[in-house]
Amino acid sequence: MSDLLKQTLKAQQKQKPPVPKKQMQNEDEDEGDDKDEEQDQFDVDFNKNSIPVKLQGSKPQPIKADHNLTHSHHQNPQQAKITKKIHDYSPQKWNDFYDEMIFHPNGTPIYIAGKNKAPIFLCLHGAGHSAMSFANLANEVKQYATLISFDFRGHGQSKIELENPNLSVQQLLDDVIEIFDYVTTQWPKQTVIIVGHSMGGAIAAKSANLLITSQKADKVQGLIVIDVVEGSAIEALPFMEQIVNNRPKHFKSYEQAIQWSLNTSTLMTLSSARVSIPAQLKEVQDQNGNLISLDWKVDLLKTSPYWMGWFEGLTDSFLQIRIPKILMLAEKERLDKDLTVAQMQGKFRLIVLQNTGHSIQEDDPKSTAYNFHDFILKFRIPTTVEEVDKLKQVGIGKFHPTIGNYEYQQKYY
Repeated sequence: MSDLLKQTLKAQQKQKPPVPKKQMQNEDEDEGDDKDEEQDQFDVDFNKNSIPVKLQGSKPQPIKADHNLTHSHHQNPQQAKITKKIHDYSPQKWNDFYDEMIFHPNGTPIYIAGKNKAPIFLCLHGAGHSAMSFANLANEVKQYATLISFDFRGHGQSKIELENPNLSVQQLLDDVIEIFDYVTTQWPKQTVIIVGHSMGGAIAAKSANLLITSQKADKVQGLIVIDVVEGSAIEALPFMEQIVNNRPKHFKSYEQAIQWSLNTSTLMTLSSARVSIPAQLKEVQDQNGNLISLDWKVDLLKTSPYWMGWFEGLTDSFLQIRIPKILMLAEKERLDKDLTVAQMQGKFRLIVLQNTGHSIQEDDPKSTAYNFHDFILKFRIPTTVEEVDKLKQVGIGKFHPTIGNYEYQQKYY
């Protein structure tokens, strides 16, 4: 039985007050008790060819991270001041984590952390999420590499198809390849490791298969899929409508939405919730410009015609690609039969991060960043085009990648 199916059955019963448990967190010590350990019944991500498009227009100007910028979200300063004495649930800005943001000529926002370091982790978010779901991870990864993420059409700050976006698997693959072509043109020396979470994980595996047959095959040196398995995802699809409908449809404030995400264990760390949840919401205003409510930007039920296409064929795409790859899961039981057999045969590396929910990289960004770093060292992944050539010359036995250190400090609560 998949994790989502368990959530659906539990959602039909009233939850008892949660009993706090000690667990490893990844935030500062004053955030250690930011949430209760309720079951993640409102988790709405879905666990489950195309050719590069030539860019048009002039080179976009990057927006530099300015930590003195005022936040655009509606907020009562006095309320924020009072709240901060207990827990600060106010939204955080993208530039608290990323170094700069560039708009692709097609209207896609691209966020960069650790610019000019090698390699590049190109991250694809899940359905309903945004590039901000990798914000805390970016803050860690930029110690030793570059992390680049972007908002899919209709998500986050994307200017493409704000209403009823086309999220078919083919359209998403086209979008990823276009962004990949842009990134590798702007940063020609670095190699790329493609990372995807949930829906983004399925698209990552499928797009990687397309890219390794292209002229930029040497650029793709690794694949990381986070908490999505074809069998479990497809098994859960009949129950997704109920899961989505169990979420609140409106919030009165960003603070309320952030607290909801923690109270329901949708996310497990305050820092992640403060940057990730606001990016999933849109402001509904009256004729005078007064805030009425905050609603979800993406109507997940309207994306239901695309669900099967996202996940169907994921296992084959993941297993057949001949590059180093890892699958990161919150629970080992999420492995389906095909992946269990393949994992026993050593066809990929499995990493299970305990005390995390579906959004592993948000719940434990430090351990995720550590495993990304370890992935490069263990598989001896070349981080630059120059190292790709060197690997071909000396062989894997004598090759050692060049990568910065990562200061990983594990905390227990």
